[in-house]
Amino acid sequence: MDTNYSLSDIAAATGNGRNDGMWGGDGAWWLILFILFGMFGWGGFGGGYGGGGATNTPGFQGWATRSDIDAALSTQGIENGIQNISTQLCNGFNTLGSQMANCCCDLKQGQGEINYNMAAQTNILQNTVNNGLRDVIENQTAGVQRIIDTITQDKIQSLQTELQSAQLQLSNQAQTTSIINALRPTPTPSYPVMSPYTSIINPTGFTFGVNGCGCNTGCGCC
Repeated sequence: MDTNYSLSDIAAATGNGRNDGMWGGDGAWWLILFILFGMFGWGGFGGGYGGGGATNTPGFQGWATRSDIDAALSTQGIENGIQNISTQLCNGFNTLGSQMANCCCDLKQGQGEINYNMAAQTNILQNTVNNGLRDVIENQTAGVQRIIDTITQDKIQSLQTELQSAQLQLSNQAQTTSIINALRPTPTPSYPVMSPYTSIINPTGFTFGVNGCGCNTGCGCC
């Protein structure tokens, strides 16, 4: 396949219809072609007419062929593909970063909910324990109070029994005395009198010794 450009290809590429205003509208374009043909074509200037055409001469070797353009387009396509891959990788990394950030936020939110639930359950458990201990203490207090009330009531009942027994005994003694006095009355003096067994010197009837009151003791002597 011949990949060199012909004159018609060059004309089409350079814009044959622009009409530069010389020699029938083509002008400077034909002048450039004549100079090129004079330098490289038809053998008048050493370029040679045959041998694959004027485009095979060294002057045309720097021009881009169709394969060169295809290679350039292929390279551009590869670069575009690499750019697309890079863009997709960036988008993928951004998506992954967003997902990781959302995952972290979800984890933090989940941990917060777990901590809240644990605190709520701890409060419920603490309230349950407190209520249970309060009930135990109240039951113990009530039991001790019942014991104290029972002991107190028993003591009161015992004291009441003793009092009733003492009152009954006193009543019996009073009744016995009353019966005895009724059966065998005893004279009761209206006022106290001196015993006939005492004297004026010793009205008490007691005998004192040397150290007692009497003669020669300093207490006086009759």
